[in-house]
Amino acid sequence: MPTSDITSIKDVLLLCFSIPIHRHADHSIAVSEGVRKEISRIARLTSDDISVVYNPIVTDRLKESAAEPPDHPWFDEEVTTLVSTGRHVEQKGFDVLVRAFAIVREQVDEDIRLLIFGDGPDTEQYRDIAEECGIAEFVAFPGFVNNIFSEMAAADIFVLSSRWEGFGNVVVEAMACGTQIVSTDCQSGPAEILANGKYGTLTEVDNPQPLAEGILSHLKQSHKYSVEERAEKFTTSEIARKYAEIFEAVSSI
Repeated sequence: MPTSDITSIKDVLLLCFSIPIHRHADHSIAVSEGVRKEISRIARLTSDDISVVYNPIVTDRLKESAAEPPDHPWFDEEVTTLVSTGRHVEQKGFDVLVRAFAIVREQVDEDIRLLIFGDGPDTEQYRDIAEECGIAEFVAFPGFVNNIFSEMAAADIFVLSSRWEGFGNVVVEAMACGTQIVSTDCQSGPAEILANGKYGTLTEVDNPQPLAEGILSHLKQSHKYSVEERAEKFTTSEIARKYAEIFEAVSSI
């Protein structure tokens, strides 16, 4: 767990209990390189004691769901849509995203909208920021939906604005849906998922201006990243193969 993730007594207790488990295990597995470095540092293990295996995210069901028509009415209009999703809490940085979107709106002629799915204690704060920035009519908070993948697939850009992540599953999900990605370069996961910018745009954390610039760059360029190709690295079959390799290697020691 990255130290920036430690935000409650529950997190502290979880970390304390996990350290002896990692120290006495024959081998440990982390979901990202960033998490591996934190486990290595805190549990005092070498990098050889820990393997990185990404979460098994991409399934046939996900792809089937992405092919279904989206529910939100904005997708029926001739508008450019940005989508993000997650709990409406500080970690996700949706306050930064709303402010970044306001900058984008000032610099484009096209009709562009922002959909932030999910809910949480900070939703009203985001609404207030949108009102303050004069963009409330162009930002929607639809809550949780039955099929987020169809909404992702219909979007022009998926934006991850997080201040920190353990991995960032939604980035892979959006890529599997064929959607272009703009993400903060937060710990830990997005840079690994996007291969340090090979498959999407990485921007500074907790800063609306560079996030807006990343979005604007995507809107202006004709080049499209090979997101679906990259998403194949996170299929259930690929991850199962990696686990099998590790189990075989550890059992032969």
